[in-house]
Amino acid sequence: MIDRMQWIKRQFSFDLPLGIYANVVERVRGTPARLEDLTRGLSREILTLRDGDQWSIQEQAGHLLDLEPLGMNRLDDFEAGRETLAAADMQNRKTHEGNYNVNTIENILAAFRKERMEFVRRLDAYDEAFVQRTALHPRLKVKIRVIDLVFFIAEHDDHHLARISELKRLFGAQRERQRAISSVEMYNPSQGSNPMAQELNNLSRTERDTVADHFRNELMKESLRKAEEIRRGLEGRKHSDSTVLVSEDRKR
Repeated sequence: MIDRMQWIKRQFSFDLPLGIYANVVERVRGTPARLEDLTRGLSREILTLRDGDQWSIQEQAGHLLDLEPLGMNRLDDFEAGRETLAAADMQNRKTHEGNYNVNTIENILAAFRKERMEFVRRLDAYDEAFVQRTALHPRLKVKIRVIDLVFFIAEHDDHHLARISELKRLFGAQRERQRAISSVEMYNPSQGSNPMAQELNNLSRTERDTVADHFRNELMKESLRKAEEIRRGLEGRKHSDSTVLVSEDRKR
């Protein structure tokens, strides 16, 4: 897995042609649907689980919601002809204090969709002259256009959506390892804690994944074997029933 670059370290070249403004707007328009798709069907446990002290999936979604007012304020800056755009809180206090893990994903998604659709409504109304307006981005220290702001937000969306996908893979792998440990305990029951299960916890992630694959395959083989036994049993019962019917017919 390639390590993801921190957002703060990203560098940007704001040189998009105006002719793809609609394309960039479409990216930010689609973020609510992509976020909804990424979180659909996940349990509350997975949604609120943290990787160390890093934000959970639900907190990642909450962070996107938190930044919607900043996008709106920056559009206000362009409309008012201000030289410098509103600054972001790089400490992300709003998200850290938002307590999003006690909220529901449905509430967060609905609020984000509502805010983002209002943002996109404003973008759709701008003409070519307005999209070329410039103002200073306070952190990057470069002048950007409206189209550049939209691109910047789209990239920020993708940054956090990619993190959500990463967390889903991570937590999925953890569940598979736990299943592997449970499989070891099932195959090797003991009075106390199972030494084999303890040994699994000492393995590297790659080694544990290999063991998990092995026991998944073993469980699949066992399930197929039992299914074959049941099939043969049913076929034998059908044959026996047919023999009885033939015998009864002969008596008649």
